[in-house]
Amino acid sequence: MTPLVTKNSSRLQVEVTAPQLAHIQALMSVCGFKTQKELVNNALTLFEWAIEEVQRGKEVASFDKANNSYEVLRMPAFTEAARSGNSSRQAASAAAAVSVSPAPATVG
Repeated sequence: MTPLVTKNSSRLQVEVTAPQLAHIQALMSVCGFKTQKELVNNALTLFEWAIEEVQRGKEVASFDKANNSYEVLRMPAFTEAARSGNSSRQAASAAAAVSVSPAPATVG
């Protein structure tokens, strides 16, 4: 992956195999995308949301209404993001615990 940076934008080039390109084109067709940029923007939106969810301690899953069941999506990136989210939440909790101390007792 090679980024080409200009003043206001960057160009990202990705090398893919012929089967991967065919898969990309099929996805674009199914979604009605006219450009690869549309596909990338939509994929990044979904991925960004999913990362935020796992960082909050949630799972990303598909829900089957007919069978009232779900399947959790497992990805190495989610595992790492969850670790990162846990670290951030633990640090925030520790900071909150330190900053919220009981009021001093008054002697009357």
